[in-house]
Amino acid sequence: AGAGVAGGGADAAAAEGLGASSEARFRLHRAVGGLIAALAARGPLVLLLDDLHWADAASLELALHLLRQPPSAGVLFVVASRPGAAATALAEAGRDLPERRSLQLGPLPEAAARTLLAQADDADELLARAHGNPFFLLELARGHRSGDAVPGSVLAAVEATVQALPAAARALLEGGALAGDPFALDLAAVAADLPAGTAAAAVDALLDARLLELDGGDLRCRFRHPLVREAVHARISVQRRQAGHAALARELTARGADPRVVAPHLVVSAAPGDETAIGLLEAPAGSAHATAPDAAARWLEAAERLLPADAGDRRL
Repeated sequence: AGAGVAGGGADAAAAEGLGASSEARFRLHRAVGGLIAALAARGPLVLLLDDLHWADAASLELALHLLRQPPSAGVLFVVASRPGAAATALAEAGRDLPERRSLQLGPLPEAAARTLLAQADDADELLARAHGNPFFLLELARGHRSGDAVPGSVLAAVEATVQALPAAARALLEGGALAGDPFALDLAAVAADLPAGTAAAAVDALLDARLLELDGGDLRCRFRHPLVREAVHARISVQRRQAGHAALARELTARGADPRVVAPHLVVSAAPGDETAIGLLEAPAGSAHATAPDAAARWLEAAERLLPADAGDRRL
């Protein structure tokens, strides 16, 4: 969908260099419209424009032109796009078509999803992670066979969406991935080192991109899909992760948060010899020993790693 459409071999070369030339764009649009009309004159024509959320600006402009000025008859346009700015523009461009039908696709039903995974091991695990998204289902199955935690194709798809965001929105998204899921907007701002006002303005871009959704109010958000959070987390450098988790640990401690909430951030960010962090890790480990032994063991191990070199035989 992002490659553009030309009316012939010569036009294809011309399309590459359109630049800002309005006249060249007009000629291309007219040529493509003429080609479609000529094909439709031979018999009914179906034109499928898929994945237009990935389209470059020139290709999207061409698609919008075709919807605003379609051939007189004999053409069925099938246009597919994820929700967002492109989908909104396409719906607006096609509002005057004589006949129009819009379909909102939800997650695949479990039976259909299992059909896609008929040959996959651990289908239940893959179903739980994919949440009915067919692209994620297939890519997770391939990645599972190769041992990838998050398949490269999923990482690339999320990365393309994230790179199109304003810088503040990207930072806030990464802050949210560090803060948890769901997360408080103000904590994501702390992790991202963003002023509260900047974060409040940036969240709209993340909602529009369908990366986040509100979680019971304007001050809490969650990732629309767990794999999106995993992919966003994977793009964050080790240094930024440590800085973000350290900021969250300080903020949560200052707020008097339960040590069990603070502990996961300290595991990632605390430096050796930090006695405050050691104490904050010991406390939840003791209280969680009976109810969450695995977490308690992780926190104690993390606390022991923080012991100073001269701690001798000190045990936690």
